[in-house]
Amino acid sequence: MRVFFLLSKRFSAAPNPVSFTRRTFTSCTRGMIEFQPSILVSPWSVTQLRCARFTGSDVKTGNIIERREIHVQDMTLTYSYTDDETGNIVLMDPETYSQLEIPKHFFGKSIVYLQDDMNVKVQMYDERPVSASVPSRVTCKVAEASDAVKGSRGPRYKKVLLDNGETVDEVPAHIVAGDEIIIDTTKGHYISKA
Repeated sequence: MRVFFLLSKRFSAAPNPVSFTRRTFTSCTRGMIEFQPSILVSPWSVTQLRCARFTGSDVKTGNIIERREIHVQDMTLTYSYTDDETGNIVLMDPETYSQLEIPKHFFGKSIVYLQDDMNVKVQMYDERPVSASVPSRVTCKVAEASDAVKGSRGPRYKKVLLDNGETVDEVPAHIVAGDEIIIDTTKGHYISKA
């Protein structure tokens, strides 16, 4: 049985409360000798009186974590439509014209940037979709643009509302409603004017 420790020195000069319990390093390790069936048992921590704080975890020796590599197939499909009945995204293979339904949660938060006829990357394993993602940069149209913050010496930024309903902060002041801008879909930030 191995026990890993993380030490942190306590620098407070304040007196400790009377009800504070004291456990020494030997009493901490004494209860950790029995056999644990799991690889990692729940972490524990102990603070000694006016000394150091110990944080550790029990790890069973001789454990082997088995891993196996899987090979996924990357495909580029075209967004067709969203099925109203199932709520799934329907994608089409541009070469064979076959359709594939993918749940919305595969796209995560970047689903708001999905546009008609957009090329989408899908990873397939055993002829089933595993993950899907939109391109990292998408061109969107500005629906509304607020006024820039005045009175600052540095660059002036403002908030804009895109045609898909998303709000983007820190857009340069020269962007107005009707302009097309390029958005980073992973973070939702402004990149440049299209």
